[in-house]
Amino acid sequence: MNNKYTYIFFSILTVLFIFIGCNDNIPSDKLAEAKIELSKAEAVDAEKYSITNYNKASDFLILAIKSVRTNKTKDAIKNSDESIKYSKLAYIESLKKKTELEMSNIAGIDKKIIKIRGDYYFKDLYKTFKTDEKEVKNLYTKKDYLNAYEKARKTYLNGQNIVNNVEMLKEEVIKKIDDATIAIQDAENGRAKEFAKDLLNEAKSLLKEAKNFFKNNNFETAKTKAQEAYDKAVAAKDKAFKKIQDILRKKVIAFFKEVDNYYSKSKAFIKKYNNDKSVKQDEKDDANKLFDEIKSNYDSAKDALNKDKFDQANNFGKEVIRLSKVLLQKSTVKYYTVQLVPKKRDCLWRIAEKKFIFSNPYKWPKIWKANKDIISDPDLIYPGQKLKITE
Repeated sequence: MNNKYTYIFFSILTVLFIFIGCNDNIPSDKLAEAKIELSKAEAVDAEKYSITNYNKASDFLILAIKSVRTNKTKDAIKNSDESIKYSKLAYIESLKKKTELEMSNIAGIDKKIIKIRGDYYFKDLYKTFKTDEKEVKNLYTKKDYLNAYEKARKTYLNGQNIVNNVEMLKEEVIKKIDDATIAIQDAENGRAKEFAKDLLNEAKSLLKEAKNFFKNNNFETAKTKAQEAYDKAVAAKDKAFKKIQDILRKKVIAFFKEVDNYYSKSKAFIKKYNNDKSVKQDEKDDANKLFDEIKSNYDSAKDALNKDKFDQANNFGKEVIRLSKVLLQKSTVKYYTVQLVPKKRDCLWRIAEKKFIFSNPYKWPKIWKANKDIISDPDLIYPGQKLKITE
């Protein structure tokens, strides 16, 4: 019966009950009972599971109501009894069919539980589920359909709970497998193939086993294997990292010999440069600023090395060398005044030969290049000329 006709039907019933309530000679109790029994049948979906009985119950109730309207008391009682009879039959048949449907659902969920090994993972819950299933069958055999249906419904939901628990376990295993996969990728990125090949291969083998167990619904073993794979991958990454650090440490320590050498040269140079009275103060200031940068980078390199931050130590060390080369290119400037010596006249060759200049006459071009602003011809210099001598 669709909703439209159900509404019309009960509207008629309401009006008739008001009418009946005003007539003491009409068997209103029977009609009320018939209505109650029909409502009970509807509560268990009799219009769906016991169509014939439900329709008869509805038809007889309508006839009973009509009998009341025409003051046919006996017909009203008879039709009410018939309505009550068919409502009860509809109620029982509906409960029976609904119980059978739930029992079928229980059988279906039981197969699913076994397939996904829920009976193994949740033994206590499954034991209770099977006990309840047996009780449902006993109640059904005794035709206690109301209790059988209610028990069957709860039993099915308990079975579904087992399935849900397995699904949660399944999701947990999937996460473990994903974590192990990522850990293996991280280990490979950390050069474990080169420095921890055995551990990495073990991790991959364990992950493969985990996936196979997962496919066979052996989730507990899959979970264990995935965790072992993850642990091996992490160990491989750590081992590779330590070996790389050892290699870097050796390289940086060897490199630091060069860094120390350049720093020592810069330190000695700046001391000499500051003591040279022939160097202008602004040039000294520039050189000292540069040396401060060298020292700062050197200290940072040392600190990074002590903390095993080898990449940083390497970068700071390179900067020490670069800046030191710039500083060491600055020459200490000396000045020499050309002398008037009749027997051995000064020339660039003889000046370069002097011990306090270069002690090497072949270095005379250095003097010329440094003084081109006052010497147009290297063969012509004059007494009194002040020449710059650069190292």
